[in-house]
Amino acid sequence: MSKRPKIWVTQTWPRAKDSAEDFKALGLDTTVFPVLSVAFSDENIALPSKDTCLIFTARNGVSAFVKRHSVMEFCQNKIICVGDATAGLARDNGFENVFSANGTASDVINWVIENCPKSQSLRHCAGKHVRGRIAETLTEQGYDVEQVEYYASKPIEQCNIEFGDLEYIAIYSPLGAQTCAKFLAQSDTQHVSVLSISMATDDALGELVFKKRLVSKSPDQAAMLSALHLDLNA
Repeated sequence: MSKRPKIWVTQTWPRAKDSAEDFKALGLDTTVFPVLSVAFSDENIALPSKDTCLIFTARNGVSAFVKRHSVMEFCQNKIICVGDATAGLARDNGFENVFSANGTASDVINWVIENCPKSQSLRHCAGKHVRGRIAETLTEQGYDVEQVEYYASKPIEQCNIEFGDLEYIAIYSPLGAQTCAKFLAQSDTQHVSVLSISMATDDALGELVFKKRLVSKSPDQAAMLSALHLDLNA
């Protein structure tokens, strides 16, 4: 029996567990070792108004909001999410009026401009290391929008992964890529292919040399699986 290729799943918990199962279904062995930990903000966060459109650009934003506020008070609010996975989590937690931009921060901005009047108040429930300029861009467009920090992603300090037996590394954010690059800087990575969820994530790896640098066509797990499937069968 030929050896199954091994992939390092660097995603944060608990999503990493589901992603690992997806990779196993493709015939890979998995090592799950998140390079970022997530902490919810302990700052006092004021409630949004009853008619505020909530913007979530990560599943962690949904989890942090639910931890902080009662969903029942906002279940009818308009919710715009960056992608289907985030939108699915919002629905699972009781939000009813949920929309997915199925793309990037730019797609979220375009969705708001096309679907929300300028009188609509907006709140981006963001992380500390948020990328993109959603709040700034929509403010420039004349919207009343605030960006509120609900959580922070923190790089881990040590990594105990054996890089020598890896064939793939799956990376899910620019900050995750920067963290991986730090650990890989002194290692031979020419036998490893890296799979990034976006071009911004791949760019954050800098000048490291890999066997291949695969980039998902859209920033979601399904597109990452498709890219990996194509590479496995090339």
